[in-house]
Order: sequence, then structure tokens, then C-alpha cells
Amino acid sequence: MALDLSKAAAFQAIRAKEKARFEASEHEAAEAARAEARAGGKRRAAGVPMTFEAVLQTCKDNDGYELPELNEKLYLHFKGFARIENLGAFTATKALFLESNGLNAIEGLEPLVELRCLYLQQNLLEHVVPPPGWNGAPLPLPGAPPAPSPLAHLVNLVTLDLSQNRLSVLSGLEGLVKLNTLNVAKNNLASVAGIEHLALCPSVTNIDLSGNQLADPAVLDVLERLPALSALKIEGNGCIRDTPGFRKSALNRLQGLLYLDRPIDEMSRAAAAAWGAGGKEAEIATRRACCRSREQRTRRGCCGASFDYA
Repeated sequence: MALDLSKAAAFQAIRAKEKARFEASEHEAAEAARAEARAGGKRRAAGVPMTFEAVLQTCKDNDGYELPELNEKLYLHFKGFARIENLGAFTATKALFLESNGLNAIEGLEPLVELRCLYLQQNLLEHVVPPPGWNGAPLPLPGAPPAPSPLAHLVNLVTLDLSQNRLSVLSGLEGLVKLNTLNVAKNNLASVAGIEHLALCPSVTNIDLSGNQLADPAVLDVLERLPALSALKIEGNGCIRDTPGFRKSALNRLQGLLYLDRPIDEMSRAAAAAWGAGGKEAEIATRRACCRSREQRTRRGCCGASFDYA
């Protein structure tokens, strides 16, 4: 079973409260910026600094602890943070909520080795591993090893949400040996090469690729290399809309799937296998046979039932 704390009722209540607070602060900031502009002053730099004091205050605001090392959940969503920093004292953190900030890089997570769930959706991320020279960093020397992934030390991570960002290539996930659920929906993934890295994540069972621009049905070549894959969301991509029989091909090639944009029932699996072996006519015949078998089971159940009218 996938571990996803973002669906918990307690988190949803905190999320609603923080979203309302964020929207109010954004309104205040916009009013202040307009006032500064009218007065001829300069606007403040975009983004809010993630200070130790700010993080600790969110713990206190959400029934956490004043001692940073005791907090297992950090609710840092809807804060307007521009960078991930100053988390060194929060070493017990198991769930980190960073939804809807202004983050353009994954960084500063090295102290959080106990982290199980990381939520980075709705930010400005264009990559997981920064490219050489990104953001003014010095270029590596010729022959130097590639930069390590900012997620490499999160060996206990189970759930990672990177949805609604700007990713065009997946990378830096190979060290997440316990990763179970990966959400990269609504990014800029548009090619097989962009998701090829998934083949290095054999522990993943649940993947959400929906709402990208994946048009090549060869995405199945990558997904076929994930031995534990049991749930896949891929709707909203060109490969679904423009490839005849894509769902049936996926069911035949990804035998471990239990969910493909919707639950997979026995008839769908059998019909897909018949379609693969004998085409459309074989599929229709199989569906009819499944319907007849289902009707017969229903009749036998009704005839064998006893009723008590007392």
C-alpha cells in the first residue's frame, strides 16, 4: 500500500488553513508593493527566506514541538519560500510538505535522512539534479564526476510528489531504494528519453504521469522495465489519445498492473489478451463470453438463494 500523507484529513485541514493564510499574506504583499511603487520606492526581492525561526514557528502553529528535533512533520506549504534551507536541526522529520512555494531547486535536505514523504508539487522546478553551471555555479573540470543528486541521501523516502512543476527530464532518483509512489503529473515531460530514468527505480509501484506531453507509445518500453509497477496514471497524454489500442497494449505488456487510469477488471484483462492474439473479432468474442459467464453466475446465485419472509 502506498504511503501518501497528503490525503489524510488532518493534513487537508492544515492545508486549507495555510492556504487561506498564504492568500491573505499575498494580498497584503501586493498592496504593499503597489504602495511602494506609488511612493517611488523599490519592490522587495521575490520570495520569503526559510529561516530557522520561521520553520519552528510553523511547528508551533500546527501543534508541533518547540524542540526542532522532535518534529516529525513540517508543514511548510503556501509560505512563498524561494529556497529550502535551515532545516539542519529538524533531524526527525519524516514528512515534509513544501507545496505551492517558489522553489526552483531541490536543496538543503541533507540532514533529513529519516524522511519518508516529500511533497514538492506546484513549485518552479525545472530539474531534479541541477545542470552544470546552473544558477552561477562554477563549471566542473573536464573528467570530473557528475554532481550528486540532491535526493541521494534520502534512502528511506517512500513517497515523492513532483507534480505541477516544469520538469522535462527525470533524473536523480536512482538512490531512492525504497521509493514506492512517484507523482510527476502535469510537468513538461514530452519524450521517452525524458522518462528513461524511471528504469533505475525498480522499487516503484505507483506512478502518475498524467497531464504531460508524452506522445510516443514507446513509453511502454520504459514502464515494462519496472518489475513492481501495479498502478499507473497516464491519461492526458498523446500516447493515450492518438495510439489505437494503447490501453490494451499496456495491459498485455504490463502484466502486474491492477490500475491503469481506472481499476482493471477480469474482463478487460481477458479482452486485451484476446485482442493481442486475434485482433478485434477475438476481443469481441471474449467480451461476449465473459458477459455470458457473468450472467450464468448471477442466475445460479439467485436460484440458490433462500429467502426468509418472516
